[in-house]
Amino acid sequence: MSLSLAYHSLPLELLHRKLHQKIALSLFSAPREALKAVVLKNGPPDMRPGDGISWEFLFNVAAEIEGLIATILERRTVFFWQHLYRRLAPTLPPQMGGKVDATTVCLVREIVECAILKYGAFKKRSELALFTELGVRQVFGGYFLESFEKAFPNKRRRYQIFESFRKSPEWVIREFLDRDLTDIYFVEGLAYQYWRLTAKMRAVGKGAKVCLGNDYEIWDEQNEELWALFENYDRRAEKYNVFDGSSLGIWFDYREFNRTGNILSFEPNGRQIDVAPFFASVGLSLESVNSEKVATNYLPGIIDGRSFVEAHAYILEEFKYQKGYSLDGLIVVLETIGKSVLGVSSEYLRNVVGAESAFWLSIYSLSNRAYLPKSDGMFASMRSSAISEVSTRLGISEQLACSEVDRILKTLILSEDSREIIGLWSRGPRHPIIPFESGYIFDLSGIHRLLFNVFVGVREKTSERGLIFEDSLRKSIAREGFDLERRQFKFHDGTEREADAVLFIGTTLVVVDCLSVWKPLDFEISRPKTMSTRQGYLADKVAASLGRTQKLFEHRVGKNFDFSRAEKIETIVVTPFVEWIWSSDPTLWIDNLTPRIMRANEFLEWAHAKKNEANTV
Repeated sequence: MSLSLAYHSLPLELLHRKLHQKIALSLFSAPREALKAVVLKNGPPDMRPGDGISWEFLFNVAAEIEGLIATILERRTVFFWQHLYRRLAPTLPPQMGGKVDATTVCLVREIVECAILKYGAFKKRSELALFTELGVRQVFGGYFLESFEKAFPNKRRRYQIFESFRKSPEWVIREFLDRDLTDIYFVEGLAYQYWRLTAKMRAVGKGAKVCLGNDYEIWDEQNEELWALFENYDRRAEKYNVFDGSSLGIWFDYREFNRTGNILSFEPNGRQIDVAPFFASVGLSLESVNSEKVATNYLPGIIDGRSFVEAHAYILEEFKYQKGYSLDGLIVVLETIGKSVLGVSSEYLRNVVGAESAFWLSIYSLSNRAYLPKSDGMFASMRSSAISEVSTRLGISEQLACSEVDRILKTLILSEDSREIIGLWSRGPRHPIIPFESGYIFDLSGIHRLLFNVFVGVREKTSERGLIFEDSLRKSIAREGFDLERRQFKFHDGTEREADAVLFIGTTLVVVDCLSVWKPLDFEISRPKTMSTRQGYLADKVAASLGRTQKLFEHRVGKNFDFSRAEKIETIVVTPFVEWIWSSDPTLWIDNLTPRIMRANEFLEWAHAKKNEANTV
């Protein structure tokens, strides 16, 4: 199947050629000059290149950059900016002057997306309309017709294409000015500088010294040891940070629950992955217009919402009491939003393998923008479906289900009040339902972050979280084929010790302790007090674990254990998150690249690698 031409492709291609120099100015030069001006404004009168910069100074500068972003975005509606930005490829050119890897691209785009939700105009305007309601001269401020006239000189062929657009009603940009494109690039450039500021805040919070350069840009002082630690952390975070828990400190292995995914979600395709092979594997053959790879702006995925609920079973009552609705109900509503966007049944979404091409064509189409506008009537239909499903799934009356769903929708729908608390540095909270002049936008991006932070503000009444984490890890270790040893130790001197998991890998005895510490929002910007407190928890845990291991090493046989075959004993502290390792002190490292404090999935991979090494000896 040949990919149909999107209405915006040729106009944007024309505009990028026409505005190339202005776009470069907006994306590269202007944001740097804006940052310089804000730095000089906020610094003391005698500020000079080489002066050190505090975390608080960086935080204040970032707030002013956010103010500049707000001023630009207030000019157009949320829907307008979202419609335009989602049609720009998720890439950052090398001229940005710093990191432009896939992770950075996704972070910068999240900042822009949150800024649009927070600062885009919320009043109803006629900036967009259905293609069927407009003449071709009115679409994209006239650039639609101009670009198609250049690409298709044959008038008859051109109008055949226009007729194909009219057969499928689509929301299109009506009002458009050149500055709209340069402005959104200026916002992205400012968002990149904002991200750089938060990166410098993270550096300061982790012990680096940041200072002014000769050009009044902000630079880190060279410190080889610290930069090696930064590099190690970034590498591990990019590799091991996946969605398998929440900021509460819960980690779980999806295989434990044997569920199937049911919440449709999309994430930015920062690596510009070619999606054609995937769609070919499900029977949808794609051919790009220019025979190049097919890299959509977003990648589709399925979240196992029911396993997420089960993993947090211990806190469900507190969640409902403090939030006013159940986590089960929230999951059902998120499921229903995805099904409404696709127009498929619940069972159909759960059993997508073998689904007909129309289903995958819908997924492909959504992969280019990750949202779909819906009319008020369609929203009402989605709400009705959610009420019915909540009533069935939770075993409650339709009346109670109606109240439950309405409370959930109130938290999910963007409003003037709810957008006040959106943070650019925390990149949330996200709102998957956005009102616009003719209905609602169902936005399926950012669902992972919504669920990851869903427990923010919920206070626990028990210490069950740590026990659940330990149990989940032990089950995963056993599932990976390792034999678990006795973990309570009775020594001959009458003392007793305990670990959370013990296993042999070859002749090495691995003793594991778990530490479940929730991840506060300001960990994202390494607020110094937050980092210091967290470092204290981790250091104490490592010290206690090493102390116990030393005793085991000296007394390998006790009243209830015999580890005499152990030639080496390794201590590991496992947490739900990739943790910052603050020093190259040997007590914190197993080897030059492997910290003693590991994320759960990181530990499982390490254990397998060591097992393979032991088997080859």
